[in-house]
Amino acid sequence: MDWKRNFLESSLLRRSTNKNNPNEVQAKCVDLAYKDMMTAGRYYSALFLHTREKICRDTNEAIKQCDYVFSRDLIQKTSLLFCKDIKDIIGSGNKYVTGYGLAQKLINMTFKYLYVFSDLIFVDKAIPDFSSCDCPLDSIIIKKAHIKDCVWS
Repeated sequence: MDWKRNFLESSLLRRSTNKNNPNEVQAKCVDLAYKDMMTAGRYYSALFLHTREKICRDTNEAIKQCDYVFSRDLIQKTSLLFCKDIKDIIGSGNKYVTGYGLAQKLINMTFKYLYVFSDLIFVDKAIPDFSSCDCPLDSIIIKKAHIKDCVWS
């Protein structure tokens, strides 16, 4: 069974990620979450306040600084990497995203990946309590919750 898990880990993290280096695995988790966030943000990325590299690096550091505790404050701080104020929108008219929404997706998905790869990341410290995290919504969860006529990105 280990070979299956190894294969799945390697396919998601990519071979270039050293799975024996917790910092590298964690950085990859943030990168994967950034890619997930870009499903909604890709049309607006030219308007982001900072580059992908800075957003990922600063998000990774913020998560470490808050000792892996999920919070709305962490989302708010991360939103400032996308725009100057948490109330700002990116885009115009009916085609826009909010920095807060992008940060929420980035943080939620990062914590999801941290949970999935927790045994590779938290080798020298206790695994955080992930019970206070938001559940990243997707079409499957929305369907199971019987929510209709809702486009969620």
